[in-house]
Amino acid sequence: MKFNMNGIFTDHKNEGQVFKRPFLRGVFSFVASGILSFLAMFIVIISLTLLGILVGNSPEAVQQFFADSPYTHSFDLFITVIPIMIFLVFELFVSKHSFKSLGFSLEKWISNYASGYLVGLLMILACVLVLLATGSVSFEFNETLSIGVLFAFLFGFIIQGMSEEVICRSILFPIISSKFGIIAGILGNSLLFAVLH
Repeated sequence: MKFNMNGIFTDHKNEGQVFKRPFLRGVFSFVASGILSFLAMFIVIISLTLLGILVGNSPEAVQQFFADSPYTHSFDLFITVIPIMIFLVFELFVSKHSFKSLGFSLEKWISNYASGYLVGLLMILACVLVLLATGSVSFEFNETLSIGVLFAFLFGFIIQGMSEEVICRSILFPIISSKFGIIAGILGNSLLFAVLH
């Protein structure tokens, strides 16, 4: 069975001619951006730790603050904006791809993203309800949880989810699909997405 690539994959393939071998450029983009993202996140965490020490806290106190703070886990979600920015800068300015060829569209983007977020929340809620109904989990009310922490988590998951989509579906999927076809793109991207989780 043969599939025709739609305009996004064709644009992605044609625009990426800055490099002689677009597929190898894509692999390089993914690996280099991943390494740079890890280093950037490491630098941010070290900087925050040093800042805590500079204002008079011991290293143990800073470590304890990060361990005890309810915002630490939401910070982990927010920091995933770093890979998004590195990937987009590389793809837009080095590889010379357009937003369209990366799968972005400004048409109804707020309603599309909001509906996707709502569907995701409903899917998670369905899983939680099944777990509750089968007695697999129980919940206790956490009195220390503030509404600020809850909203930090909800917004953090928006950023974290977007980073996965940008890395896997906006960059890797078109690269694999333009080189090996759409079925390989779907399978390769899905496999990598599963491995990342």
